[in-house]
Amino acid sequence: MKLQTVKIAKFKCLENFEAEVKGKNILLLADNGKGKSSFMQIIRIALGDNTCIPPDAEGSGVVVMDKNGKALTFKVKMKDGKASIKVEGEDIYIDDKKGAISALVGALDFDINEFVEWSKTKAGQKKQVEKFKEFLPADVRLELNKLEGRIKMAYDERTEVNRDKDKTSKLIAAHPLCDMDPIDLGLIQKVDVQKLLDKKEHIKTALNNEYLNAKKTNDAIRAAHKTKCDSIRELTTKHNEKTQEKRNALNSARSYLKALNELGYSGDEVNQFCLDLESTVPALKNFTEPELEGIIDEMPDNAPMTAIDLEIAGAQEANSKYISATELIRLRKELETFTEQSGELTAKIDSSRQSISDAIKDMSSPVEGLGFNDEMLLYNGVPVSPDSLSTSEIIELGVRLKMAENPDLGILFLEHGESLGEERLKTILEIAKKNDFQVILEQVQRGQEKLVLEIIGD
Repeated sequence: MKLQTVKIAKFKCLENFEAEVKGKNILLLADNGKGKSSFMQIIRIALGDNTCIPPDAEGSGVVVMDKNGKALTFKVKMKDGKASIKVEGEDIYIDDKKGAISALVGALDFDINEFVEWSKTKAGQKKQVEKFKEFLPADVRLELNKLEGRIKMAYDERTEVNRDKDKTSKLIAAHPLCDMDPIDLGLIQKVDVQKLLDKKEHIKTALNNEYLNAKKTNDAIRAAHKTKCDSIRELTTKHNEKTQEKRNALNSARSYLKALNELGYSGDEVNQFCLDLESTVPALKNFTEPELEGIIDEMPDNAPMTAIDLEIAGAQEANSKYISATELIRLRKELETFTEQSGELTAKIDSSRQSISDAIKDMSSPVEGLGFNDEMLLYNGVPVSPDSLSTSEIIELGVRLKMAENPDLGILFLEHGESLGEERLKTILEIAKKNDFQVILEQVQRGQEKLVLEIIGD
């Protein structure tokens, strides 16, 4: 298919514009914003490329193409950002049916300019790989998809395993026994604390019985002591009562004597009587509590309890260390398992990647020397990137892929012609000629206010 004529009633900055191309290679020259892209867009819209329709687009135009010696007229009308297309030709009439136009024109999805832009970023380079795969035979794509699916599953599984592995490694590093040799770690034994607890209970019972017996003896001694003290108090009380009675009698005698003296009586007999009576009065006594003998004031010796408590505490500490050691042994075994699983998954990923590499080597590429890896396209082993290839080299690759996408389309739309050197342009024109493609190339020319079309090549 070759472009013959373009008539634009109005579209963007172009109005009443007409060009006779007659299937030749043309170079569009103008300053920015003067219609180069608009000219290319309306042709692509006519061929059914909806990605070229600007928002709120208005206008109309006619594009005449030659297909196998027969003229096809594409009439385009745009309103509110939507385009209606009618195609007329010998035995052909299509009234705005996208499916019919697509069947007539063929694939238009591959955009050379987009392909060049993709090469500039990591994300774009991955898009280049995915786009390139669309050019491969269905059976090759199916096999690659299987291998890539296998890699993704293994990669995701390995990511989970490595996450668990890292977590376990951190737990081991933070473990209080992490520096212990595995052999020494395995020698740590568990102690039967229950036997020690039973022993403690036995000692406690014996000490308690000893205490109860001592208490019983003490209670008996105190009871006897109390009885003795009570007897002493009773005897003392009776003695003091008799003493008080005699004192009362003495006081009465003294009062009588005093009365006799006051009446003028006196005599040795009376005085002697008072002396004799006073000598019979005993002294008052104070109660003195007898000493306690044989009483036990202290509890039985608690040393056995202290010893068993220390033994139990030591056993519990040993068991705590045993539990800690058991956990560390488990973590180390777990780490070994995760390490082994990660290695197996890595081997699986590497094997699948090698299978992909072998499949790529064996496949028939749409562009000789063009292949790919996980991250980007490779051209004769060189990454398709501005760091490795010039823009013109990447454009040439895009040209070759575009022709591979739709060999019958017959038209190449190229932007940024200023990026192509003379030799690269010559190579592209030779490639186009060899594959019977027409080139429509745009190039910025500073100061050129009107769109100019120049024939290039033969």
